[in-house]
Amino acid sequence: MKKLVLLVLFGAIATAVSAQFLIGGQFNIASFKDKEAGNGATREISSTLVTLIPRLAYVSGNIWYGVDAGVSLVNSKFDLGGNINETKSTIATIAPFIRYVKRPVDNFGIWIEGQAGVSFGNEKDDAGSKTAEYTGFNVGLRPGVIFFIGDHLSFEASFGSLGYSLLTVTDPENTQVKETFSQAGLTLNSNSLSLDNTNFGIARGFLFGVNWMF
Repeated sequence: MKKLVLLVLFGAIATAVSAQFLIGGQFNIASFKDKEAGNGATREISSTLVTLIPRLAYVSGNIWYGVDAGVSLVNSKFDLGGNINETKSTIATIAPFIRYVKRPVDNFGIWIEGQAGVSFGNEKDDAGSKTAEYTGFNVGLRPGVIFFIGDHLSFEASFGSLGYSLLTVTDPENTQVKETFSQAGLTLNSNSLSLDNTNFGIARGFLFGVNWMF
């Protein structure tokens, strides 16, 4: 029994010594534009998404355990026959993850990541009044590549995901008025959003990340 306890203790110490911690973050910029003409009027919607996701992780061998906690800023412009309105949305996300990294060579690896998270935020018009409140949930798998520069610095990139996401939009003046948008399956967009009653989607997204291991 004593030998077993000692083996477990030594194993735990060896794992702790070989493990590392990681801080980093991912950055994304995406855009969307749609224009329709008919009945003598032109309808144009344009939007820009900026996402910043700080990251903290515990690295043990090929496995990363961590959490992302970030924010997405969406700036939208609606031109309805010369009547122009602008909205700004802020969405915060907290998402634990687990990642497996395979390194066929020392300075390059491929990874697959499972993640689940919750989101919340709001939308304001150009006068600063709150026009919508958001709550969301997502779960999925995401692949990517990573490049190691020395023992501490790495760069990574990902595009696309397989999973399910749900977004609920609530009227802040009447919480009984809600709209729900969901998406399931494979998407080639890392940050897909459906906001307010226009149902627009940001269809182009790319995530780039920088990590420091210590």
